[in-house]
Amino acid sequence: MCSSRLTENNAAHSQRASRKTIVVGISGPSSSGKTTLARLLRTVFTPESNGARIADSGAIEKERADGAGKGGVGNREAVKVFIIHEDDFYKPDDQIPVTTTSSGKRVQDWDTVEALDIRQLVSALSYVRSRGVLPPRLKSKEDLNEVTGSGVDEDTIRRIRHRVTRTMETILLSTKSETDSLPLSLVFLEGFLLYAPPGDENHPLRAVHDSIQVPLFLPATYSVLKKRREGRTGYVTIGPAPTPKLDEDKFNDDDKRSAEPSTYGIGDIEDDNEPMPHQNFWTDPPGYVDDIVWPRYIADHQWLLLPDPSIPRGEDELKEAVGEGEYIKEDAGVLVAPGEGGANMTELLEWGAHHDFGKFSNNASLRKMTTHEHLLKPEVSQSLLLLKFLKGIDGS
Repeated sequence: MCSSRLTENNAAHSQRASRKTIVVGISGPSSSGKTTLARLLRTVFTPESNGARIADSGAIEKERADGAGKGGVGNREAVKVFIIHEDDFYKPDDQIPVTTTSSGKRVQDWDTVEALDIRQLVSALSYVRSRGVLPPRLKSKEDLNEVTGSGVDEDTIRRIRHRVTRTMETILLSTKSETDSLPLSLVFLEGFLLYAPPGDENHPLRAVHDSIQVPLFLPATYSVLKKRREGRTGYVTIGPAPTPKLDEDKFNDDDKRSAEPSTYGIGDIEDDNEPMPHQNFWTDPPGYVDDIVWPRYIADHQWLLLPDPSIPRGEDELKEAVGEGEYIKEDAGVLVAPGEGGANMTELLEWGAHHDFGKFSNNASLRKMTTHEHLLKPEVSQSLLLLKFLKGIDGS
């Protein structure tokens, strides 16, 4: 037993030391384009080459014909690019909180932090950051949901991907001696609840936020969110029952439940190798956007949506203060996409994959940068963080 455990620990230690990992967060309200942008960024950050292939996990594998450039883009699995979907960390259906809307309806609330197994998400992020690969337990259901067109033409994707590949080659070759033994994992974590307000160390999402080196935020106005969300067919879910029976005594205090991480959920992300639970399908009931989705979004993000979030407001007052949701603070610890929620996906992709090495490579931008310094330089791209990380500079 001891010998087996020691062998496992040594193997885990070896794996933990085998890759450098950058986690890029992509958050925003429902239907803001998070999943689409994450998939596009995964594509453009996958180095193009003859002989390159994208594995199901998003890993990049390539063998250079001359065998040169160990640690560079040409090395087999020198770079892994993959996505973590926060939606894969929903609790089973029968553990989703049930709430009473302002009109008296009793519905499941999928838009509260209490519907998520935050403990498991943090565990998965810890595993990914230490090993550079997805936990074997994590089986995504996100690709079972309806996939629509990205809205970005193929020529634009190829152009951006070519630019990213050339830049990554330059970086990896210029830092060859530092990256020979430590290839890179680039992880895009997308989800509707990823960030905590500045200074709130007890926030239920603090550990998630602190695991992200590059926190991106995609705003969406009320009108855009409502149109897109109500145009969706529904979502794949997990658990024994799609709609739990309501017991009034049991659910009287649903709206007051603690947001402490639950000990229930899909199991320990690192150790549990059991198959995923049974899958179901959730369809929004009529009025769900106005009853649940929008009120939850503005309540959970008023630290971003309001210049004075400390003023107490009821739900109606909060809706009036936020309006369409176009105003987003630029100094709250996240990088906000341009366009006040109106940018198209091509603009978001250009923003997310923006490169400007000439301006930053030879100045103080390459030293350790705090979140505040990132906000002073909103044009700092994932590529700069990639360069910083490969040079051994901690960007967390």
